[in-house]
Order: sequence, then C-alpha cells, then structure tokens
Amino acid sequence: IIGAQHAAFYCYDLNRDSLVLWKHSFKEELLKHIPLAEERFREIRTVMEEGQPLIITDENRFRRWRDLLCEKKPSDHPASQSAILSPLSLGTHKVGLLALFGKAGDDCFDEKNDLPPVEQLSAIIGTAVRNFQLYSEVQDKAKTDGLTSLLNHSAFYEALVRETHQAFETK
Repeated sequence: IIGAQHAAFYCYDLNRDSLVLWKHSFKEELLKHIPLAEERFREIRTVMEEGQPLIITDENRFRRWRDLLCEKKPSDHPASQSAILSPLSLGTHKVGLLALFGKAGDDCFDEKNDLPPVEQLSAIIGTAVRNFQLYSEVQDKAKTDGLTSLLNHSAFYEALVRETHQAFETK
C-alpha cells in the first residue's frame, strides 16, 4: 500500500472500547488487543476519536510506536522510519485502524503525496467493513426470534438438516 513495507489492520470492538488485530504483514507478532483507555495508547485513541490520520516522521517516535505494537523487537526494520495511523470509519461509526509502517526506500511518508490515497483507501475499507458488520447483524436477526433469541423455524430446520447430513457423513 503506497509503498509501505508493513501494514496492520485492527477492528474496533465497541464493547471493550479497544482495537483487535485482524491482519498484519510483520514477521513478528503484533499486539493483538489495544485498549484505548490506556495512557500508552493515547495517540491512537485521539486518532480514533477525531477521525483524522496521524503521520509519524520523527525517528524516535516511530521506534516507540513500533516497539509498542510489536510484542518482540522487530528483526526487519524498515529503512524509512515513518508511519501512518489512519482511522477506518463510516460516518460517525468507528470501524478500525489501518497502520502503515516504513515507506519503501529512504523516503518518509508525507502529507501531500501519501495522505490522500491512504484516506481514500481508509474510507473504502471502512465502508466495506461496516457493510459486512451490518450484513452479519441482519443475518443474525433474520435467524433468531427477537423475544426469545432462539433460532426461528427456518434457521432451526437448516441447522437440523446440516447436522443430520454431517452425522451421516461421519458414520
């Protein structure tokens, strides 16, 4: 993505007010859960609340963020010591965070050339993720009774047929 050496995608968990790692391209494991209430994640919380991306070009600040998100010190240090943290949202609904680290070559990410495509990509990803969330929510509601939260007749019958077929296949 725009020459980033590494990328990470976090989904927003409204119930915990945290970010949960979904995918990343680092060799090392990244922090799987980012509780936004913790002081060490203040800048990420600000990015999520304000809905504005953050460009990190200061080398010391970059290292601090990289070391904060990586569970172990990374072995594959990007040549460029810069990053972009971009919120993913649809309107006022928080969806997640796209984190890009280390621009290819010796260049740093810059506001003029790199930020516009990242913002467009973030808007597209945010819309797609939110649509998926809404689709899943509608699917769940279509299969359950609103009063009892039990499977409705159609969903119960589908589950019965699926389980019956699976039982015969495992004989």
